[in-house]
Amino acid sequence: MNTLIFLCIQTYYFLNLTPGVTALSSGGMSAVTSEGLSAFHNPAAIDKFMVNFTIGRWLYATNLIVTGIDYKNNCFGILYNDYGSIPGCDRFGSETSVFRPGDFILIVGRDLGPCGISVKAFQEVIADFKIYGLALGISAYVQTGRFAIGAKLDNLGRDIANNYALQLNSSAGVKYRVIKNVLEANISGTIPENSFMLGFSYNYSIVTTNFGFRYQLAKDLILNSRNKWSSEDLDLTAGLIVNVDKYRIGYSLLLDQYSSAHQFSIVITP
Repeated sequence: MNTLIFLCIQTYYFLNLTPGVTALSSGGMSAVTSEGLSAFHNPAAIDKFMVNFTIGRWLYATNLIVTGIDYKNNCFGILYNDYGSIPGCDRFGSETSVFRPGDFILIVGRDLGPCGISVKAFQEVIADFKIYGLALGISAYVQTGRFAIGAKLDNLGRDIANNYALQLNSSAGVKYRVIKNVLEANISGTIPENSFMLGFSYNYSIVTTNFGFRYQLAKDLILNSRNKWSSEDLDLTAGLIVNVDKYRIGYSLLLDQYSSAHQFSIVITP
């Protein structure tokens, strides 16, 4: 567990998390998603006034709390990631004290027509180690006929605490309405994570069922090269959303060979 956490630190993994039941259950898409979390997904894709409350659990004992608001051309989001209690050790392996690593992200964004912009403030604290900084994100979203196309570039900024430039993260996706108001399909990808996502969304009455998969080509951290294709890098996703009046209550599940991720959300459209 400790090794996984410090690998996340080295790659600033928490900056690229994709919260939200719709996004996670449809393979992990974000560039063409609108569920009240546009500050994290794509500010250019703001659809209507929405308020999102999401909680999640992933990677063994990691807890996630997210809230977001889309209002007119503006969006706002807060994310807190708690890794649970971890016993500390000194250089001799003797236990010292328990600490609770955590991440915090605050994002504000604005829809500027076909384009969007966001500013992200972040902090991560793990025992005596701390990072904090600012980053800019730019995005685009176009909808025509049955197609919606989105793209974004994130992490244009620095870890101020360590004077380190963040690694850029880009993603793009296409959503297609196969049957209007019934079936949608989406395909998306990210670089440099080399992730590929495919998802489907089926609507029947007040219930929306999502399913998909995500494949990320793993990187050999020692040789600094990409590994060959492996089923171990394949994630399966699914979700269920119930639409009742102004409320959307949802659950999503992600499964891989070693762990699982669960998210619950309530989306309000006042």
